[in-house]
Amino acid sequence: HGILDACAHLMLSVEFRLHAVSFLRQVAVRKKMHEDGAPFVAAMGKLGEALMTTGARVLGAPLPDVNSDEFEFIKRFADTFAAFGTQHLATTGDYSSSFLEQLLAFARSQQLLVAAPTIPCWIALLRETQLVAEGKKSNTGVTLPPDSKLPDGARQALLEVSGAHMMTLGDKGCVLLGANGDEP
Repeated sequence: HGILDACAHLMLSVEFRLHAVSFLRQVAVRKKMHEDGAPFVAAMGKLGEALMTTGARVLGAPLPDVNSDEFEFIKRFADTFAAFGTQHLATTGDYSSSFLEQLLAFARSQQLLVAAPTIPCWIALLRETQLVAEGKKSNTGVTLPPDSKLPDGARQALLEVSGAHMMTLGDKGCVLLGANGDEP
């Protein structure tokens, strides 16, 4: 837990935050193994709390210039936040609703580079809630905490955000292939 606490503290430092969030991402994407048990769940809960604290700070500030180190940190942080949500949402327990609210706020970012990392997590969450609603066994890898639900209006907000970003991209999203379906 000490390393997680140190990295959470280092995310406040301009000098070390990119390294700290990169390390925390490596932890966030780690899947729980059967032999991990309670210490792993406790560590992920601690990581979730640290991410929530930093997330509140990041979301409470205006977006910086896209060419700044601060913007790079926010992109990496949003990616780490979403990776944690995909792998370890069940460890958030009582604050799962707050976590999902922050995840939705990142998805609503005007900058696609901040919003985009949250989309795979939201797709998995939407699929998971649909499977649970239908009484089917989950295969998404995302486990919602008991009695948790998506924030009110999440589906509508995600559709609006997706549409807005698609309109902003216009034809820029189609530059991956040349006229013959090969590289341009």
